[in-house]
Amino acid sequence: MELIPEIDQTIQTIQTIQTIQTIQTIDDIRIKRERIIQKQVHEFETSLSKECDSYGWSRGLRKACDLYRDNIDLNQELNDALNSLENYKRENIKLQELLNKKTPIRKYDALDDITTPDIIPESL
Repeated sequence: MELIPEIDQTIQTIQTIQTIQTIQTIDDIRIKRERIIQKQVHEFETSLSKECDSYGWSRGLRKACDLYRDNIDLNQELNDALNSLENYKRENIKLQELLNKKTPIRKYDALDDITTPDIIPESL
């Protein structure tokens, strides 16, 4: 009986290690994503600075405003897509419930396999 606590402890240890590895993987992905974003922001900042130095602030501001407008449009598209997804989920749930209501629940019964010759022998 003393083996069971050891097995339970081993299983808990394995689960803990797997959880830690999953968290580390998620953290690694976040760190990599953050580095990519920082690099992209730095590249944009450098590009905008060159644009402003070369052509003046008005052109740099115009570029920044265009990017901001694009960002607003993308946010609106994202919100529309999320709303559509939620509507599809709700519709799917309604259809599933309707299907469950319309479809009779049938459990397997061994008596369903019995035929007439099984009940009435042919010798009669």
